[in-house]
Amino acid sequence: MKIKISTKSLLEALKSVSLPVGRSLMAAIPNVLISAPRCQGGQAGSVTLACTNTDHTIVANVPARVEEAGRAAIPAKQLLTLVNKLTTQSVVISTDAKHNANIAAGAARYQLRGSDPVNYPAFPIQAGQTFTMSQAALKTMLSRTVFCASEDESHYVINSVCLDFSPSGETKGVTTLTAIGTDLCRVATAEVTVPGSLTGPGTAAGIIVPRTAALKIRDALTDDGEVTVQYDSTRATFAIVGDNGTVNITTLLVGGNYPKYKDVIPGNRPAVVGIPPYTPTKVTVNRGRLLRALQRVGRMANPNAKMVSLHCSHDTLTISASGIAGDATEKLGIKFTGIQFATKINPEYITSALKVVPGDVVELLVTNGVEPVVMKSTFPFIYVAMPMRTSS
Repeated sequence: MKIKISTKSLLEALKSVSLPVGRSLMAAIPNVLISAPRCQGGQAGSVTLACTNTDHTIVANVPARVEEAGRAAIPAKQLLTLVNKLTTQSVVISTDAKHNANIAAGAARYQLRGSDPVNYPAFPIQAGQTFTMSQAALKTMLSRTVFCASEDESHYVINSVCLDFSPSGETKGVTTLTAIGTDLCRVATAEVTVPGSLTGPGTAAGIIVPRTAALKIRDALTDDGEVTVQYDSTRATFAIVGDNGTVNITTLLVGGNYPKYKDVIPGNRPAVVGIPPYTPTKVTVNRGRLLRALQRVGRMANPNAKMVSLHCSHDTLTISASGIAGDATEKLGIKFTGIQFATKINPEYITSALKVVPGDVVELLVTNGVEPVVMKSTFPFIYVAMPMRTSS
């Protein structure tokens, strides 16, 4: 194999196919597979770069001049480190009979010891249902939910983002796609409509994407173009078209039943005889001011039991904390409808959502420390965080 490729394109492709951590580190394949097909009749050529492990497969297609068709399995980490340091505009990669990769960049010459590409694992063949949506929309949805997914990899179901399908109540032949992230202490949801009548695989209402894959997909998405998603009961492939080629990210899906997130949102619960209706106080506040105030006051909270108090009275939201180092109190002007309240909450539960929620103004629905704190915005986004209960 011998190819000539833009250094910038090669670097971006190598970063695109760098794998997130799989569940089995022993199953990771350290090499990147470069495939260079023979060009037809003077056509501009292209090559594919691919990495795989037991959980994920990522394939990137980029333009290149193919001087000799073939395949090469080259150490991925070493190649990425090298290309990242090159200053030439292009690089030539060729392989020899011992599968070594000879790399020429200007006057410099490098050699990386590869392996026989014949032994590289075969890639899975994707089948199942397909839908297409805006890259920007999916990127936004993942950004506003994946932060809420549990980081505990031993709990597979919540160490993930769920993409839930439900028929749109307004337009026939349209599906409401809802992304959900939760760690069981908080829940974030964001939704958008996509064309087609989509259903989940089998009896499931949607697909559950591992958190590591969701982060990789989010980072690969751009603000332009579309992404095509193909899925079945075991895996899903996200085909992303960019300026420098295409990236296909295939991930194993998480099995099991995702938590019933709708039941956690207080306004969704049916009325129960003997239990007062949910009547929270509605607080409208500047997003940036609230974020900065919580960050400042939260630093004074006890590190062993991070907690701030929120108290609303007479168009003023008072944020306070007390810890080993001292005390802090800040007051913000707000608009509110309802009765005054007091509740305690982990400040990071609120600040993490404020960092991703759109707009300059957010709406908080709060009760007296019993029901979850609910955050909404102009975008179809709902965030729920459990308050902290204390004995005093």
